[in-house]
Amino acid sequence: GEGPEGEGERKLPCPFVRRRRSGPACADAVPFGIQMNYSIGLLEERGWSVWYNASYADSTQGGNLTCDAGDYFVWGAVDPAQPGYLSLATFGDRSVLADLVDFPPPGTEGVTMNGAYFYRFKDEDASGGSAGFAPTDMVKLNTCDIVNTTGGDGVYRLCWHVDYESVGGWRSGTTIGLNSNMAWRKMVMCGSCAPPSVAEVPQAAGARDLEIKWAAPKVADVEGDAVKTYE
Repeated sequence: GEGPEGEGERKLPCPFVRRRRSGPACADAVPFGIQMNYSIGLLEERGWSVWYNASYADSTQGGNLTCDAGDYFVWGAVDPAQPGYLSLATFGDRSVLADLVDFPPPGTEGVTMNGAYFYRFKDEDASGGSAGFAPTDMVKLNTCDIVNTTGGDGVYRLCWHVDYESVGGWRSGTTIGLNSNMAWRKMVMCGSCAPPSVAEVPQAAGARDLEIKWAAPKVADVEGDAVKTYE
């Protein structure tokens, strides 16, 4: 109803709000933070659709990264050992993601939203770049994120090569070098009914911040000279 000033219904400032629909109940918000082993069936029960489903060996293009409908999206990887689950996944606001489909201008290559840092990076020395997410904006894109490939918070990092003609890959957690892997899969889904939270990656104190923040990736300190991962 209208407020005291006649300005209409008050809108919540957070974009991650409940959407009502028939079927299983929508949650108050999409799952916060990076998820592990999230059931694809829970999404399908709430009307979510698959926009992109390809092997890690396939070349991913910018248009594969976001749907053309739905309020929310999820990027995830599917381990062939558990085909019914997103082994690593993160949810966000689809309207925000749309700004990352094309390579964004310098300084806006990434956005922190819903407890994760999403990025879309153009390699200056090549025709393509990378897209993915991490727990923080401390990443090393070369062209995919090579931070903590053997442990630490590396288990929560996902990176795909984007806009190369014949290069797939590259990473789901600490499983790396997936450029030619036909078994692991890359998946993008979208929907308008927020699914339930299953588990959250532990967040730093005060980290449950729903403010959307645009920023370029920060260069993490990685020892040694890494070979470019798209080669």
